[in-house]
Amino acid sequence: MSTGSNDLKDKNYKDVVAVLKEMGFTDISVVEEKDVTVGLFNSVGDVKSVQINGDKKFKAGDEFPSDAKVIVTYHGKK
Repeated sequence: MSTGSNDLKDKNYKDVVAVLKEMGFTDISVVEEKDVTVGLFNSVGDVKSVQINGDKKFKAGDEFPSDAKVIVTYHGKK
């Protein structure tokens, strides 16, 4: 990994998916969590979490196989 999980939070989920594909990941799922009402703290489309093979706290330098299960969860409009 060239980046950690905290570095991906609050970025647009489409950009994060593109970065993960560039890193070579092939099994990427995207999940919308409908939790934004006004948008004071989070914006629609911002990443809430990225999970790789069940790990939500990965850091730069960690290694995962290219076929690892990746789940990108982002904030959606309630």
